[in-house]
Amino acid sequence: MKYNYLLILLFLFNFCFSQSRLTKELQLFKSENFDDVTSARKYLLGLHNKEVISALIEMSKDTSFVELKNTGDLIYPGTKRFYGHGWNVRYDIDWLSARAGWLLEEITFQNFGFLKKEISYNELVEITNDKLILKRNDEAERILTYRKIIADEAEKWWMKNENEWTDYYALSEALKSYNVYRWDLAIHYLRFGDYIFKNLNIENYTKELKPKLIEISNSKNSESASFQAKLLLNDDENYWYSNKKIK
Repeated sequence: MKYNYLLILLFLFNFCFSQSRLTKELQLFKSENFDDVTSARKYLLGLHNKEVISALIEMSKDTSFVELKNTGDLIYPGTKRFYGHGWNVRYDIDWLSARAGWLLEEITFQNFGFLKKEISYNELVEITNDKLILKRNDEAERILTYRKIIADEAEKWWMKNENEWTDYYALSEALKSYNVYRWDLAIHYLRFGDYIFKNLNIENYTKELKPKLIEISNSKNSESASFQAKLLLNDDENYWYSNKKIK
């Protein structure tokens, strides 16, 4: 009885600690300091779980502008100085909605639309199927309205898929899709991701994922995805797998 009691206490302690750490890292991810953002991003990407997805969907509704500092040679829409090299992030991550979408899409291997930085008045009307009270030349207002819409769409998607979602299933579905951006996300994870998902092993890779990678490598829809798929397929020693850590 005493042993069971101690186990319960240990479980509660670990649960509270993990939730506290998650809250802390999510707050750091909203920081203006890019070093804090990258550190939190690495931690959240490593968790790669449902709690993080739910939190990022909530954050995607935040329309705050938090201009990044200490970005070094980062290349992104808010870049003030270009050094001729650097990490290229195409999301407008000074906006917390886009910053959440950046990580959300990487974890889920989905293309919700957070990458889009320009949206016309007519496109918004088409999306909402309604007339919008917007200044036609106010691009910032259009983009924020668009992000609110896709945040709602992401939330609806999660409500529908949360119970059945697994990271391996998400990876597999991305490769089966005909969305080139989802291909890029999935192949990038396979080549450079740090952690091994449950059910991701050489047998499942060979039987289920490799055939799709062969299709992508021969696709004319995306030169980038095709090239990256070929590089992965040329890894006969499966270093992409052995270099990953177990979660």
